[in-house]
Parts: sequence; structure tokens; C-alpha cells
Amino acid sequence: PQTHETMEGDDGESSDEGFVDAVDGAARAAELKEQGNGCFRRGDFEGAREAYSACLEVEDGAVEVRSAAYCNRAACAAKLGRPAEEIIDDCTRALDLDPKYVKALVRRSQARAARDDLDEAIADLRRAADLDPKVDRTKDIAALEKKRRDKEAELKDEAMAKLKDLGNSVLGNFGLSLDNFKLQETDQGGYNIAYEPPATSNNDRHTAVSVGVSPVASGCPCGSLPAGCSGSRVAEGL
Repeated sequence: PQTHETMEGDDGESSDEGFVDAVDGAARAAELKEQGNGCFRRGDFEGAREAYSACLEVEDGAVEVRSAAYCNRAACAAKLGRPAEEIIDDCTRALDLDPKYVKALVRRSQARAARDDLDEAIADLRRAADLDPKVDRTKDIAALEKKRRDKEAELKDEAMAKLKDLGNSVLGNFGLSLDNFKLQETDQGGYNIAYEPPATSNNDRHTAVSVGVSPVASGCPCGSLPAGCSGSRVAEGL
């Protein structure tokens, strides 16, 4: 019986110690977070970042304390000019703990926009607007959407330039370039490709596309086919 009582006493003491440790851990985490907040207000962003990191290392920290520490550490990273990936990662961790954390969504949106991940940045900002309708984020969302359109147009121009270089490298073997082909929009909203032959060094007015039209019928002023002439009027619709 005595041994049994001693074991019960030991178990109870261990349980009490665990509870005290958990309380102490939660208090310590909250204290470190507040230290970080103080450093941040003073402009000591490196010191704040270290305090938030120490807070996150403490076991038994409350969920709201840990989520705030992640989000605040992301703010320190932004102030210190650290990589956007680091900011995004900490904000994501904060949102894992608190999916409705608006400030974390906004900070992650800013970091994603800086990295040109504009679809994700817009999605975060729209989510923040849904969660906190009191704050009008219409202009911020519109600015990101414009940036996305501009980026898409830039990428399209770059792709077209590369395709043109490729096409010219192939057509150059035949003495041609893509400048000899023009897109013409039709009334139906489609496009026709018009071929404009390169000018020759001699008697340019006789240069044309040969489409089986006689020089007289085509209006060639010479009335015949002199050397180098295939009709003066460029065929239409090619």
C-alpha cells in the first residue's frame, strides 16, 4: 500500500509539473512576442525578428500567439529586405494556424506581388477583402490586375519577338523575312496573311507575285513580260 501511495503521489506531482510547465511556456511565449513588438516599434527589426523566432521555439505557446509571431516575423523580414519566399512562408504558417488572419493574407499578397506571382497575390487580397469588408481594397486589387495585364502583354511581346527571330532565321535561307508577310484583319474578325515580295534592285515596278495573270490583264504598263517582270500588280488576298 505504501508503495502504491508513493506511485500515486509521483504521478500527481508529475501531472502538476506538466501543467505548470505548460502555463510557464505559454507565458514565456507571450512575453517574447511582446518583446518583439517593442523592438519593432523602436525600429529594431533584427531584434524583433530574433524575439519572434525565440517565441516560436517555446513549446505550449498559444495558437494566437504563435500565429501573430509568424506574421510579425514576416513583417520584420519585409523591413529587412529579406527574400519574398521567407515572407510568404511565415505568412502561410500563420494562416495554417489561423485561416482568417487578414493581416497575414495582406502581407503574403504583397510578397507574392513583388515576386510577380500575381494570380496568387490577387487571390489573397480578395480573400482579405471578403473577410474584412470594412476595408476597401478595390483600388489595390485593380492595381494588381493591371500589373497582371501589363505583365501578360510583356510576355506576349517577348514570345512574338523570339518567334520572329526564329522565322527570319528560316526564311533567310530563301532571301525572305517575316517582314514580307503582313496580317490583315477581316471584317469577320479573322485575319488574312498578305505577302509582299522583297524589292529587286532593277525595275522594282515590275516586281510582283506570279499568280498566272497575263501582264496585259493585270495592267502591266509594258504590255509584255520583259526579263525580270511577272506583272506589275501585286496579287491580292495572298
